[in-house]
Amino acid sequence: MDNTAQAIADILAQLPPEPALRADSDENAPPTQPTGNPGIIFAHQRSTFFELIKTSRAFERENWFALPVLPRWHTLLVGSTGTGKSHLVRSLGAFLGWETYTLWVTRWIISGARGKETWLEVGKWLAAQNGKCILFLDELDKLQNDSSLWGTHLRTEIFELLDRDLPAGLELADAEGESSSLAMWAKAQKVLRCDCLILGAGAFQSLWDFRPQSLGFREPSAEEGIPSQQELKSVIPPELVNRFGKILVLPPLMEADYLAMSHRTAEVLPGELRRKFLEIAEKKLAEAIREGRGARFCEQCVTEALLSAAEEESTEKAGASRKKRILHRNSVSTTEEGAV
Repeated sequence: MDNTAQAIADILAQLPPEPALRADSDENAPPTQPTGNPGIIFAHQRSTFFELIKTSRAFERENWFALPVLPRWHTLLVGSTGTGKSHLVRSLGAFLGWETYTLWVTRWIISGARGKETWLEVGKWLAAQNGKCILFLDELDKLQNDSSLWGTHLRTEIFELLDRDLPAGLELADAEGESSSLAMWAKAQKVLRCDCLILGAGAFQSLWDFRPQSLGFREPSAEEGIPSQQELKSVIPPELVNRFGKILVLPPLMEADYLAMSHRTAEVLPGELRRKFLEIAEKKLAEAIREGRGARFCEQCVTEALLSAAEEESTEKAGASRKKRILHRNSVSTTEEGAV
């Protein structure tokens, strides 16, 4: 063992021991209360959100560290564009009160670009955590499209992360930092292995592009639009399937989902903004369904409603200002006529 490896081993040996199994912990441990507001969870997302909460609660129990076979907590979210995969992960972090760090596969910088590689940023973030946290890998479907040397390195590094292994020798400390790089590396590695829930997401759009849009003279149900496990495994690379303990599929959005999203969003908006939102949503609903905009439809309508309100306010202010100038000019004219 070289000096670096020995130093790492010494630091790891000084970390607190993994908690032992307690026979009564499962039944007597009080449930953790949510600490944040998850925001709006739409009907088509609800069952997936509950599954994520269930996994998080199980992960939160520390006694799994002592099991002879460690569970694989990673969960992969699959759904067509606009079903709200990223929104669910952000909502989960807010609900649990856990710090959440998002990594996009398309923005990953592989090791070698010293000071810029993604591993460096991930390691520093992990070393700064002092409790349970979420690491979110988005756009995982992009891994399968690149057969270049860069793509090969990218897959290797992301699979290393999914295996909960921090690259040895990663220099995490700044020149003026109080902690050594080895200490920060050891802390980051412990957090990655013990306290970091890893979630992934990908559209895997080929699963949805050729699914039937209608069955006879009726719209297909959400259940009929969900790909089977066999279809999922035929599209998702085996390396990803094998690294995720669970694959959750968000159903495609039906017309009823768009209507429910519109009404649910309107409920939480203040009066005048609600009115504008509903007017815009009604005009654009058919187009949104036809184009499959998904959950982004409500965000777009809220944005347009805010822009419309801002434009009206600006027009009113301009009108008031113009009226004030006219009154002032008339007042000056009257004063001058009186002086004459």
